[in-house]
Amino acid sequence: MELTSPTPAAAATRGPIVRGAAALATLPAIEPRTARLARLVADERIAAWLQIKLGINALSVEAGERTRFADPGWIDLSHGFAHASVAIDLAHYPALASVAVDTASRDAMPTGVAQNAVEPMRDGDTALRNAVAAILLAPLVEHCATLGLADIRVLGVRRARVPADPRTAFAVAFRHGQRHIECLLGRLDDGCVEALSACVARQQIPYARHVSTISVPGRLLAGTRTYRIDALRSLRPGDVLLRAVDAGLAACMDASSQPADLRAIWGIPGAFQLAADVRIEGCTMTFQGTPTMTYETEDHETPVNSEEPLDIGELNLPVKFELDTVPMPVVQLSALRAGYVVELPVPVADARIRLTSYGQTIGLGELVTVGEQLGVRIVQMSHGNVSVQ
Repeated sequence: MELTSPTPAAAATRGPIVRGAAALATLPAIEPRTARLARLVADERIAAWLQIKLGINALSVEAGERTRFADPGWIDLSHGFAHASVAIDLAHYPALASVAVDTASRDAMPTGVAQNAVEPMRDGDTALRNAVAAILLAPLVEHCATLGLADIRVLGVRRARVPADPRTAFAVAFRHGQRHIECLLGRLDDGCVEALSACVARQQIPYARHVSTISVPGRLLAGTRTYRIDALRSLRPGDVLLRAVDAGLAACMDASSQPADLRAIWGIPGAFQLAADVRIEGCTMTFQGTPTMTYETEDHETPVNSEEPLDIGELNLPVKFELDTVPMPVVQLSALRAGYVVELPVPVADARIRLTSYGQTIGLGELVTVGEQLGVRIVQMSHGNVSVQ
């Protein structure tokens, strides 16, 4: 174990200690609405819900940049005062293509025609096209009502390009009967996302409804090290543990703005837990794979000869460095899969580090950089009379 005390000599030797917020670089911004939508579409209950209600199968959700439409068009919908837009390839829907409003040409002014003469004609043509589009999309409205979204209205169909930023849209593909359908979820207002979330939240197993609401604490495993008990007893606020956390976590503190890959765990130490590999970018945590149940035990060294007297201070104690993450109810944990996005309360660089051993918290710390090295500065330690509590 390497310890550094906050003395002027040590600071001059190793370089200045930089707090996480100052070292955290600007990361790609994701709107809270987009993060909520990503979490929603990655929920496995969505597939079961659509299959039971509408007979939809083979549902897949991917990043928006993988979608290429020959003739992109947008279906504009409303739910109360909220609006939503879904993109389709009009080349596969000739009827909708014939009534789609061309947003590029509608603003063009015919030569030699007065403004006040053009506006009524253009508005009347648009209203007629939107009315026909609503008739053609009546089955879509009926399907939405079957799902519990009874107030959906079709505003119209328009030709427009897909968004340049793939983080603002999600490509959705599924099979309905004998037909394969592809679309792109664009901007959904908060009211639409909340309505969908409410419908999905009701998809619970009846006999487990109460159990499914139990909140399970979660944490991010930042690193694991073994220290002698005497060394842990000597720690005081301000001391810095170097090389205590995984090197991948340094990405959150570096100006390169690279994501950090960590392991997230939900459950109580010493029992079965749910674990998954996640990627941290700013205040978002994205699941890289399907979580699995695991039972982890603490690694510890056994004395070579237990008959010989041994100073308890010389024993090694496994210490885990953990960051508290978002607690989740059981029903939400059961729906986690790759692509699920969770919003973190604070960036990893600003999060409080917990030092734990055998499920017990023995100290608190914070991430700092000492020169080019990443470390944990002790904020508080809890010591007992004989051993670390």
